[in-house]
Amino acid sequence: MEFAEREMERLQEKTGQADSEAAERASQRYQKILNLGERLSAENEPLLEQMEEKLRLINERWDAILEESSNLPESVQKKLELSREIATERHLNALEAMAKNDPEKAVERFEDFTEKRLEKAAAYLEKKDEKSAEKILQMYEKYIVGGQNVSSALKENLAEQKDALLKRLQTSAVEQEGILRKINAQVGAQTREQVKNALESVKETNEAYQEKIRERKEIQAQNSTIAPQPNQAAGQTVPRDAAGR
Repeated sequence: MEFAEREMERLQEKTGQADSEAAERASQRYQKILNLGERLSAENEPLLEQMEEKLRLINERWDAILEESSNLPESVQKKLELSREIATERHLNALEAMAKNDPEKAVERFEDFTEKRLEKAAAYLEKKDEKSAEKILQMYEKYIVGGQNVSSALKENLAEQKDALLKRLQTSAVEQEGILRKINAQVGAQTREQVKNALESVKETNEAYQEKIRERKEIQAQNSTIAPQPNQAAGQTVPRDAAGR
């Protein structure tokens, strides 16, 4: 991922210089590097955590690039947006893969990143920069919906841990919904539409978490009612008394 970081530096430099052709070329190279990095990490588990960390930093760096891209032609801005969306998708894929191997770390990083996206949006709003806040909220919406895939991928062999992590994701979604409602009170009509979309997404994701929690409780209840007696578990029959009971 060092190649992707270097390409990001070149992309940010050319965007700041309003060099649209060079920025577009850098964006294309960057997309190819991301695709290659995902294939390599998928085949090498130790690289996965490093990949996720690099992608998280890359996604944070996009804030500055998109902020500076306003001087570029609209066609180039759209291509930069596409590159950012690819980075978001690759990061979510990495988090989903992590959830199968190290679920606690995957949930921790997902929770931390989505919370920081909302903090970033609030910071832009304090500076009266609604356009940048809107872009951050668009990214946030993709992440919060992607959380449903992360929760589905959580490692199954530690049931109690999975139950706790699902509850943690659900609690975080409720808290973030509250933050979004506060943000909604600070924005104008145009950005309010994006906040509304984000609110709908976080509520939908919260409901998905709740449904998973309910399903797991039902399965656990069913399993407990049909659990064998200790002497039956070893393949033994229950002894009867003289009356055959």
